[in-house]
Amino acid sequence: MNRVKPCCLWRPRRAALLALAGLLCASVARADNLDSWNIFVGTNVTYYSNLFLLPASADARLLIGTSDKSDILTATTLGLKVSKPYSMQRFELDLNIIDYRYRNFDYLNFTAPNYTAAWRWSLTPYLTGNLTSSYQESMNNFYDTRNFRRQNLRTVENQRFDADLNLGAGWHLLGGVTQDVSKNSEIFVAEGDTTINSLEAGGRYVFTSGTTLKYINRTGRGVYDNRPVPIPVVLLDNQFDQTINELSLKWPITDKTSLDARIGWLDRSHDTYTERDFSGTIGALSVNWNITDKTLIRGGWTRQLSAYETLYSSYTATDNFYVNPVWQMSAKTALRFRYDYATIDYKGAIAPTSLNGRNDTLNTALLAVDWQPLNALSLSATVTDSRRTSSAPDSDYKNATAGINVQFSF
Repeated sequence: MNRVKPCCLWRPRRAALLALAGLLCASVARADNLDSWNIFVGTNVTYYSNLFLLPASADARLLIGTSDKSDILTATTLGLKVSKPYSMQRFELDLNIIDYRYRNFDYLNFTAPNYTAAWRWSLTPYLTGNLTSSYQESMNNFYDTRNFRRQNLRTVENQRFDADLNLGAGWHLLGGVTQDVSKNSEIFVAEGDTTINSLEAGGRYVFTSGTTLKYINRTGRGVYDNRPVPIPVVLLDNQFDQTINELSLKWPITDKTSLDARIGWLDRSHDTYTERDFSGTIGALSVNWNITDKTLIRGGWTRQLSAYETLYSSYTATDNFYVNPVWQMSAKTALRFRYDYATIDYKGAIAPTSLNGRNDTLNTALLAVDWQPLNALSLSATVTDSRRTSSAPDSDYKNATAGINVQFSF
């Protein structure tokens, strides 16, 4: 298979981000009525009944050092949002620092500096695009992580340049280059550290009704950053090629109803161990329906394929169905509900084990109330219930959460 080695991929330095932040902050200092900027501070306090997602049969004292599986997480956020136009260009920055503090398991505490920066560039009204950079840091989910005594953070970085050439008569020519980097602070073999460099090309057609139809081919070259050479004992490769072909549709059916859909095919092939190769259908479907001026309902489905390298699997296929009604009770108050039903199939076993053919089912329900008494103040309260049933022994769990979020903006 031909390997893509994009020579034009750029890896921006943090100094570039700081320069952009300085430019935007200077704009804030002399902001006028045409500028859009916002500083915000907020606190979210959440109670978890089962922080580590332990099964009922687990010996919590042995695994986490206490019989109390619950915890309270306080997340404090300081953020800045800026959107600044310069002639035909627009510069955007969404920067936030989030401090996470756990009441009981304080060795999990961390502070995450997250950002998204973008240059919405335009050479002419017919040639436009985006230059973006983002960095996100979060705690690895305890869904399948069983190292409960150590903190394991996951960072995701994305650098992207894309262009859109308007050919006229509704036709657009699309192209782009992307770098995606994912890292764990502790080794997690099933989902290793990766860097993927990708090129994409395609086209979009915009109907006079506002409906858009788009096709994209994305071809990438990936490496496992913490594997300089393949590991033959468990057939872990250190490099792979990945191709995605995707067709998407945005359809404003009526003034009150819209549909977004995409369907595609993903193919990943490894250099050394073809036993780890996988391919299949990916996609999503979402429908938005404004039933009345105060009532909205969303619903949909997503399907993802993701590498998950163990003896009993090489990848997972996840199907998620959801429904999300929203009731705008008043101009300042809204009630939200969301229910997700997901199945996860573990496929591509490389050895006979008792976990071959593993299948998980997840049910998650959320109820929330949002209240904005002032333009500068918003509050929300949420409760959730999540449950997993699994064919893997001792993997079922239940977890309930309750949280309050307060945010000031100025």
